[in-house]
Amino acid sequence: SAQDQQLTTLAAEADRVHRLLAAGRAARVEVLRMEATVSRAHADREGTAANLDVAERDLAQLADVPVERARANALQPLRLRDSTATPDREALLARARAANPDLLQAQRGADAGRAQLAAARATRFPELRLQGSYVDRGTAFAGFKGEWQAGVQLNYPLFTGGQRTSTIRRADADARLRAEQARAAGLQLEQNVDRALGAAREAHARVAALTTAVAQFDEVVRIRRLSLETGSGTQTDYLDAETELLRARASLVDARHAEIAARVELARVTGELTPDWLAAALTALTREQP
Repeated sequence: SAQDQQLTTLAAEADRVHRLLAAGRAARVEVLRMEATVSRAHADREGTAANLDVAERDLAQLADVPVERARANALQPLRLRDSTATPDREALLARARAANPDLLQAQRGADAGRAQLAAARATRFPELRLQGSYVDRGTAFAGFKGEWQAGVQLNYPLFTGGQRTSTIRRADADARLRAEQARAAGLQLEQNVDRALGAAREAHARVAALTTAVAQFDEVVRIRRLSLETGSGTQTDYLDAETELLRARASLVDARHAEIAARVELARVTGELTPDWLAAALTALTREQP
């Protein structure tokens, strides 16, 4: 869209330069420079259009939808509802430790390893069994008579050939392995939170800075256009200012998308990423909104 806007501006400027050349008020080199700039803008636009088509097809494959549904004009622009501040690190870590599925899985595995170790160590003690039954005895010539039976059985193997010790050692090694895996998952979780939080803060700062830059470049373009129309400015200065404005706008869009992606990554790391979270954190924009 920015390149289409630039092409429109360049076409109007090229027409103005040709009129000045016909009136003898512009040099031939100005026309050549203008035509070269227009040609380069057309080439850049074609390259961007090709990249956009590839991105749309990639999106269609990821979403498993027809390509027509993944076209840019069919997508709904989104924006963060609240992008004024990034969440607190300690609060994020607390939520992540309570809901992150990878960490919870590792912690449950460590709990299971400790339980298996306790069960293996319990084999060192005698096994006591309480038994009870009700037996109905009788013959073909006598009536049946029921009786209760109860007993206590003590079982302890005197020699296992080292099997008991090996089982305990194996369970102990497995429990220590799972405990280390849980600790590693906790460290990895902290790193993921720090990285996502850093990316969110960086993107938020870039959005603020680029918003100001776009406003400033817009004013520069306006001044350069007025200078060019009054004859006190040069065509090169105006085109440079227009290019910088379009670059700043493209960078601002990229920064806003990066901030959304970083906040989504934070929600994923903390285990809060759900359709309800997306509906609460993001809002749809109209095509006319900045």
